[in-house]
Amino acid sequence: MGFELSRKRILHLINTLGSGGAERQLVTYLRQEPLRAYEHIVVLLDVKDVDSLTTENFLVPDFKAQGIQVLSLGLTGSENWIKAAKKLRKWQKTNPVDLIHTNLLGPNVVGRLAGYLSGTPVLTTYHNLDYSPEAKFFHFSGSRFKLHVMRYIDGFLAKRFTKKVIAVSQCVADHIVHHLGYPSSQIRLLNYPVDPIHMQVLQQNPRNWVREQIGVGPEAKILIDVCRLAYQKNLPRLLDAFKIVANDHPEAHLVILGSTQNATVYRQVYERMEEYGLADRVHLAGPSHNVADWLAGSDLFVFPSLVEGMPIALAEAMTFGLPCISSNVGPMPELIKDRENGLLIDPSSTQQIADAISELLSNPGLAQQLGNRAKAKAEELFDPYRQSQKLAEVYDEIFAEIDHK
Repeated sequence: MGFELSRKRILHLINTLGSGGAERQLVTYLRQEPLRAYEHIVVLLDVKDVDSLTTENFLVPDFKAQGIQVLSLGLTGSENWIKAAKKLRKWQKTNPVDLIHTNLLGPNVVGRLAGYLSGTPVLTTYHNLDYSPEAKFFHFSGSRFKLHVMRYIDGFLAKRFTKKVIAVSQCVADHIVHHLGYPSSQIRLLNYPVDPIHMQVLQQNPRNWVREQIGVGPEAKILIDVCRLAYQKNLPRLLDAFKIVANDHPEAHLVILGSTQNATVYRQVYERMEEYGLADRVHLAGPSHNVADWLAGSDLFVFPSLVEGMPIALAEAMTFGLPCISSNVGPMPELIKDRENGLLIDPSSTQQIADAISELLSNPGLAQQLGNRAKAKAEELFDPYRQSQKLAEVYDEIFAEIDHK
């Protein structure tokens, strides 16, 4: 009579399950067959009640549909890291796990402290250029002192209490080595996976559907940016550029698809819409479960972010063969080669953003050529099965090292 070995239990620690790239890649990974060899538990650091209907719980139903347990530490505010680490350690006493896999700054600190207290190995995925000059504005309220303190804490804990690190782009890997002093030999590079389930088009005619959602006619050309309203997404400057474009292209409409929770950025965008007379040409669509329908029904993807680690939104747009305009910063040149499979722009230049949009609206042949090449590149880089195999190999590498000791 045979028996089945118990599966290794992996705890995934993350702030929320909103609609951001880090959260969506976690959903995608845990859907893949190579990772079903493990038991997965997701713990949220910044959510008090996982069953409440909030934007922070946007993706909770996706995990529950897979039979994956989602828990909350019952806290709000990742700045209370020591209290959160103690609470997680207490939970682990009756719910032991074999590995803690952390994502994003607060969970990285909490997970490493809990791992140290419980003797559990820790793996960290870095998604962003957290210590770039721009980061002090969206992570640390503009304080250079806070940025330096966090960099010291992060580097100290990473080097002492982290078995391995995953970087979502080569740019992020280089950033970790430079700013945290983490050894490159312990970093594994995994591109974001693009989920074919998440990318299923549900509407029979997505082009008409998108135009119905925003109340425009069939002749409208739809520019789309999939992002939350945040400082790093550079949306006020995108509005400045669209004002220039709108005069020469009356058929153009801009859709911003993503969370509108950031009140400061929302106010900046809304005020520009009103000031420029673009309230009927710019559409804040909010977060959506059917991003695929929006992408499939759009004509052009515009992504002028100031800083990114690995933009899942750009990867998804490329997968749909959309002609893409992207910032020439961070990892974007790893995905987009200028005038080969997209256009790269300086995100600080309103005129460059406007010129790129106008060029592709005026030259549909070039737009289609760039979109076709973007799709081919995406198929090469973002295959979810292949990326999940690589993640499983990282898990097995850690467990093998522990067993060898």
